[in-house]
Amino acid sequence: FLCRAFAYDRVTKRCHWLSFNSLTNGVRKKQDHAFDLYEKKDYVRNCIIGKGADYKGTISVTKSGIQCQAWNSMIPHEH
Repeated sequence: FLCRAFAYDRVTKRCHWLSFNSLTNGVRKKQDHAFDLYEKKDYVRNCIIGKGADYKGTISVTKSGIQCQAWNSMIPHEH
């Protein structure tokens, strides 16, 4: 289980771990005043710091629209 976010239920005063976040495909966004959503920065950050070795964001295309090379691939470029 990979915890990407958690929701705090104000009524029961409990936290609920979530394996998804607000950027996950298929997630419906609805405001609920009974819950506070906290998301781990590593999973909602869409910027690269340094060489990007620790990047866990959601961007998978270049600024010009070209699909990014997978980190574990040496094709078409070596690291």
